[in-house]
Amino acid sequence: MANTSASRFFRYLQWSGLALAGNLALSPQAMAFSETAFRQAMQQLTTETPCSVQARAEQAVAAWLHQDMVNSLQQAESEQNCQSMQRAAAGFSSLLQQEPGNPLLMAYSGAATSKLAATDRDRHAQANHLQQGMALLDQALQIAPEFRSERHGQVPVALEIEFVAANTFLALPEAMQRQTQGTQLLQQILNDSSFEESGLPFRGAVWLRAARLAIARHQPEVAKQYLEQAVSKQTPQAGAAQQLLMRYPDSGL
Repeated sequence: MANTSASRFFRYLQWSGLALAGNLALSPQAMAFSETAFRQAMQQLTTETPCSVQARAEQAVAAWLHQDMVNSLQQAESEQNCQSMQRAAAGFSSLLQQEPGNPLLMAYSGAATSKLAATDRDRHAQANHLQQGMALLDQALQIAPEFRSERHGQVPVALEIEFVAANTFLALPEAMQRQTQGTQLLQQILNDSSFEESGLPFRGAVWLRAARLAIARHQPEVAKQYLEQAVSKQTPQAGAAQQLLMRYPDSGL
């Protein structure tokens, strides 16, 4: 991966739709794994402050040049968040080792492993993280249909797997040729008959991600439709959806 491609990848990797912890009403139903361990790994995975080698380098230089306490603190926070990603990957990997055939754990482990590419300076290691992560996600998607009747809390397992995969694929640069698959998965979730039976936190996360994708692709009417759904249904994401509706008054949103 060239330096420019790596830099672009770090920016793409700052996905937001994957942040399901605190958004999904998870409860230990149907899935046999430890929900406590799962929540801990999710908390590490969905750290809000982006972590990348590029960001850490920039903050370190700024702190050194200007003796800037703020930049020094940001650098420390970035380092901590990189460690959080590593702990998330290790946490999901451990859970998956306990239940090797669990596609939901495969999906989250794949997403966390892919995200590790932003924490590594070595280009070969970055490629390896991505390759391993994509393999896990592809495997999870392949067996997800067998779990259509299973639920993870208020969410059908198959839909949650597809959402994790969609978010991960859409966060990757176009050169990896996963954008189309991510878009198709997101639409597949929205069209699924069990989507309306899912918990509001999950539906809100999906609507918000679909809206942000539509905004990025200059489809204001489509984005408005999803944002209004998130607001009218009073999802946990209603505030964020309302802010987006107010932010783009000139584009039809």
